[in-house]
Amino acid sequence: ANEFYTIISDVENNKCKDIGEIYLKDNSLNINKSQDQPNVNIEIRNNDSIWIETYIKFLLTGNLSLENVIALINKHRNKSGLSILKKYQSRHLIDMVINTSSTEILNEIIKNNN
Repeated sequence: ANEFYTIISDVENNKCKDIGEIYLKDNSLNINKSQDQPNVNIEIRNNDSIWIETYIKFLLTGNLSLENVIALINKHRNKSGLSILKKYQSRHLIDMVINTSSTEILNEIIKNNN
């Protein structure tokens, strides 16, 4: 994150220079940016981004049937030049999720729900 905000419905000023505010006033959402830019460690931010994307991909994979998950694992293994398996382990699922884009997983969900 490059900016931090508090989200308190009726607090217009959180009295923190490096944290902005998101609040409600007169039935509208208002955003006040922070006065100072927070000190953000880029490496940690990038690691967090990778973790969040992987977590989202696992959640998306949960919307697929077991047959579709196995098909995605086999598709990933085929692309990687690996043989198709007869027995699957959790590490095969983890490897597929890490090496498959969230768009590809989402497209499988859409394809199989039509």
